[in-house]
Amino acid sequence: MTPSMNEKKHHLNEMNKGTTLFFILGGFFIANTLVAEFIGVKIFALEDTLGISRFNINLFGQELNPQTYSICKSDFLITDEEPDNIKLGSTLTKDQHTGRGFDYMITNPPFGVSWKSEEKQ
Repeated sequence: MTPSMNEKKHHLNEMNKGTTLFFILGGFFIANTLVAEFIGVKIFALEDTLGISRFNINLFGQELNPQTYSICKSDFLITDEEPDNIKLGSTLTKDQHTGRGFDYMITNPPFGVSWKSEEKQ
């Protein structure tokens, strides 16, 4: 049994509603991202406008995985951070920021990675 012309039109209308919704939501998320980016830029530019001295934030890090280390270094280059502040190696056995003091520290332990090689050292 072949579908009638009305059934075909109804099916096309339903498909178009989904496609339209997809593009509306996609446009909304892109616009939201752009607005958030512009707001972020304005907030940091506001410091200069109000005559407030900029915060001095220095980022440091150490990464065991060579691929994620390289990604982090390249991110630092793109964002005008100091790429030499990122070190390659294990934080558990060889802290490469010894002697430095930090006001705040965020850590991300290597979940899902065996620490047996670290225990031996």
